[in-house]
Amino acid sequence: MSRKAGILLSAVFAILVILWIWTLVVPKDSISIGGSTSVDPLMQRLTNEYKKTSKESFIYASSGSQGGIKNIESNAYKMGFISKEIAADDTSISLVENGKTNGLTSDLSDENQIASYLQNTRGFGDQKHKLQIALDAIIIVYHAPTIFNEQFKERFTITIENQVVDAASEKLIKLIYDKNPTWDKIATSLTRAQPLDGDQEVIAKLANDRENQLKAFSREPGSGTRNSFEHQMKLDSDLSSTTNSSVLNSNGMMFQEMARASSFGYLSLNYLDAVKEKSDLNLLTIKANGTTYDPSQLEDFTDYPLTRPYIGLFKANLDSKLLNKIAAFISWMVLAQKDVDSIPALQYKKEGLTPRFGLDGVEYEVNA
Repeated sequence: MSRKAGILLSAVFAILVILWIWTLVVPKDSISIGGSTSVDPLMQRLTNEYKKTSKESFIYASSGSQGGIKNIESNAYKMGFISKEIAADDTSISLVENGKTNGLTSDLSDENQIASYLQNTRGFGDQKHKLQIALDAIIIVYHAPTIFNEQFKERFTITIENQVVDAASEKLIKLIYDKNPTWDKIATSLTRAQPLDGDQEVIAKLANDRENQLKAFSREPGSGTRNSFEHQMKLDSDLSSTTNSSVLNSNGMMFQEMARASSFGYLSLNYLDAVKEKSDLNLLTIKANGTTYDPSQLEDFTDYPLTRPYIGLFKANLDSKLLNKIAAFISWMVLAQKDVDSIPALQYKKEGLTPRFGLDGVEYEVNA
């Protein structure tokens, strides 16, 4: 058995064990939700706060974006969360489309109108309502030799145009995710575009540096973080981000591995502070539309170009009482976008996320 096959089997087994244990400990009157590991920290905060005031218990199980989809299909979850956009040509998920034609308005803070809409669309059967709750940023992180940073840090950037990398950045990223990536190869690529005095001497030193060989890290199949990263880096056509890289099963695992090895990878924004505290870790700067985005210097990521949505999916034909409870939870969460001083808004701020709500194609409007 190959190493990657072994990792995949181990991940599947771990998820099955987690779900089995979870079914034993979850209270019987609770509402089961789950999915993306990136969504997990926010959902833990939100559900804990919501229970204090509503007494309703939503229990979130972290099983990955793919687990979120599979477990709503099997009814293990009432709502499954993914941390990636659903492609327009993806026929594997049947969605309820165009909520406006079925009476939904842009005031998603109105619990009654959401509940009425959900009741009116119960006849859509197993079709899924698509609820967007946030925008998350993906930060690109690397652990390079000191001499690389001293000479090349300012030039080690990528450019994004129309939501994907430009041609030069695409070549750079694919070099990193190719076989046997090294920092001297990356430095040589940067030198071709922007040569400076001393480059060749540093490249020669890098070739002999014990940390010259680097590990390119990626996430497991089905990960929303991986899906979004691959798409914007133009790696999804040939799966090159996983063919030669080390595949890890969570943001936490990637952070830990990167902290102790010469490496390149990507993380959800909620790891920003942890990365900044590690002197050996660096954040890759991104350029887009004439603006330079250095994640270490940003406080507001609203316009940051490397983002992905947090999306919840749930079946249209759920029990009527359950749909009413979901409507109440949605309207409560929307306070994060409506009122910056609300309790939900505080939970988003702690996770460094941008509240952004929409339901079945209808985006929330603050002044609706």
